Amino acid sequence: MAAEKPFISTLLDELNQDACPRQELLRKIGEVVGRTAVAYFTSFRYPVMIDDSDADMIEEVLQASTLENGLCLVLNSPGGEALAAERIVRTCREYSDGNFDVVIPRRAKSAATMIAFRGEQNLYGPYISSRADRHTNSQKRTRWNNGLVFSTRNNKEL
Repeated sequence: MAAEKPFISTLLDELNQDACPRQELLRKIGEVVGRTAVAYFTSFRYPVMIDDSDADMIEEVLQASTLENGLCLVLNSPGGEALAAERIVRTCREYSDGNFDVVIPRRAKSAATMIAFRGEQNLYGPYISSRADRHTNSQKRTRWNNGLVFSTRNNKEL
């Protein structure tokens, strides 16, 4: 019997736009954090950035989602427009009644950092870029057995 691929490896494959079953991965993330998981990735390879149309797209997804337990946004982006990031945060908080977490498997730069740090809790992959990692040094951090690191600014216990 072949060994199951580690959770973080599957997530990183998805970031690299490999052909992985995204829905199953989001379901597993949702189980781990106890919230509905929604992915929001922008490319680091092509000239794209967070803009206002992304806020519209996320709102459409959230309107069709069941969020009674809250929202977990899986975020990987080089950034973009600050006002669009703020609108995304407002939309996520509104539809999740403020129960809004963020998973950052690798990178959240610029405006994506604004989104990440407005979540109630953050989960970081073990390969997160060093700049974003330095921003979390003052936060409580606990490594989960699935390869993600839990971090919260309000020092909640797991």
